[in-house]
Amino acid sequence: MSRPTIPIEMEIDDYGPLYAARKKVYPQSVSGTFRHIKWGLMASCLAVYYLLPFVRWNRGLGAPNQAVLIDLPNSRFYFFFIELWPQEVYYFTGLLILAAITLFLMNSVGGRLWCGYLCPQTVWTDLFYAVERLVEGDRRERMMKDAAKGTMKLQRFIEITLKHSIWLMVAWWTGGAWVLYFNDAPTLVKQLATFQAPMLAYVWIGILTATTYVLAGFMREQVCVYMCPWPRIQAALTDEWALNVTYKYDRGETRTSLKKANELRALGEPVGDCIDCYQCVAVCPTGIDIRNGAQLDCIQCGLCIDACDTVMKKIGR
Repeated sequence: MSRPTIPIEMEIDDYGPLYAARKKVYPQSVSGTFRHIKWGLMASCLAVYYLLPFVRWNRGLGAPNQAVLIDLPNSRFYFFFIELWPQEVYYFTGLLILAAITLFLMNSVGGRLWCGYLCPQTVWTDLFYAVERLVEGDRRERMMKDAAKGTMKLQRFIEITLKHSIWLMVAWWTGGAWVLYFNDAPTLVKQLATFQAPMLAYVWIGILTATTYVLAGFMREQVCVYMCPWPRIQAALTDEWALNVTYKYDRGETRTSLKKANELRALGEPVGDCIDCYQCVAVCPTGIDIRNGAQLDCIQCGLCIDACDTVMKKIGR
């Protein structure tokens, strides 16, 4: 049999590479309504995750008193007043269905609220960025220091060491907090501190420490773009009524510098309010330009709105 002939047009890759080399993003600090909301939700999510294993709940004599506990040896799951046995797996199925519906409903009401505010990748990446700014400075300082890395001085070495030490400490406690949900938290903390805990606990702490450190410290927006399925699902749920963060093209265009815009307005020429300051790009945690339209990389966090509001107030618009 003769081999089928492949059309020439099918041999040509019109779409380019499937994976683009990462360009390091340097998000600038910003203050505003959405930034304050993100700080509040980040603190709340982290507080719940780290402290919930230590919350007590009285279930009577002989029952564990940890409020949230996955008791694998006895095949029980405790969540405050709820106790689930293996044969009640249908409750977990119902919870998963309810969680999916809630996620879709959240998207219908407020766009990608999950991606921008509540996703663990977003929360821990935001925390790692905060540490980076605290140690190395804001966007411009970090860019200058990275550009001059060939002439590393002692101060720069100390900054890098301190940053990664704090990152590892956060990642370690993240992994440590996770295993506390599978045993009595105070008891397991004591065992871990005295090196008497089961080896499996140390293994899982090591795995979760490594994944948190790599995903939040290095991969960051790459997780959202290449690993997470939700941006693809969310794009299918978007319609003309969806609430999304977008650039108001009819107000912003034609964009030009502030000085040129004032000159054109004095002549009665039409001109947009966007002065091409690139502040919306500078504060974006994924490094996109929101003015280029809807993009897969956008997590809809609204920090570009805070940046633009600040600039518009300064120029009186």
